[in-house]
Amino acid sequence: MYGPHQSEFTNGRDLLVGGCPGPEGLVSAILFSVISEIWRYPVKSMVGESLVEVVASECGLAGDRSWAVVDEASGLVASAKHPRKWGRLLTCASAMSDEGGHIDVSFPDGKTGSTSSRDELNDMLSEFFETRVALTHSGEIKERTLERTDPNVEGLLNGEPLELAPVATGPLGTGAPAGTLFDFAPIHIIARATLRALESSGGPTSGDARRFRPNLVLDVDGPAFQENDWPGKLLEIEGGVTLEFVVPTPRCIVPSLPQNGLERSIDTIRSVAQLNRIEIEGHGIHSCIGAYAKVTSGGTLTRGTGVQLIPH
Repeated sequence: MYGPHQSEFTNGRDLLVGGCPGPEGLVSAILFSVISEIWRYPVKSMVGESLVEVVASECGLAGDRSWAVVDEASGLVASAKHPRKWGRLLTCASAMSDEGGHIDVSFPDGKTGSTSSRDELNDMLSEFFETRVALTHSGEIKERTLERTDPNVEGLLNGEPLELAPVATGPLGTGAPAGTLFDFAPIHIIARATLRALESSGGPTSGDARRFRPNLVLDVDGPAFQENDWPGKLLEIEGGVTLEFVVPTPRCIVPSLPQNGLERSIDTIRSVAQLNRIEIEGHGIHSCIGAYAKVTSGGTLTRGTGVQLIPH
């Protein structure tokens, strides 16, 4: 996996920058220090769980977005991207149970339910959302489509209320294996430097990783928004996992919404729009934070392990 002078990871602070020959003829790579956070979201749009270790495969992190709330009337996947209808999903939390692979769901009033008693949990969710819904496994979902609010960026920057944004319908997981529930690709990664820039611009909680729902946060030397340049590169992770970056991650309105422990913050999404509006080839101009990736070599990811970014 590594060149002749790179038989193992260093502490990640000895940067070899860029992919050009170094002073001894090395083909250099950017070395990151560690994976500082790992997150999994067992139910789509619910608050997830922080992990120490998890298995990664071509379908993403084990158990990630493996379930979704489905609107029984329309058959559409419920998503906080349509906050007027489903924003309260972010006030619920989901976690994988230690027993039998079930999912535990926690409601903001302290009540809990489990997929081990799915009918009871569906009744609880339906009462919570005041409409009939069903928590459904990804393998059982036929209509992999959701509604999302599409805010006008110029309007947001000028103070236009988020609630006035139009709603569009679109498919899920066009950059992921069939049968998954990801918005696009299976893995979402953010650099710590980017979160710090957002905190400086939008306030103390604007750089909280939970707002952006990444799978991995990397403590990486370098500038904010460096993820713009990651597509086409490989992330080699100590232990044998390899990810390939696909595209910068366009941001929806979810980072601005209230969720467990975080208040509503329109300043967050405005900061994203002010600081990092870029053109994505074939998709126009978008406000982006982080980058999407796919798994090219699976294995176990562990918090605190070293990683390096190399040219493909």
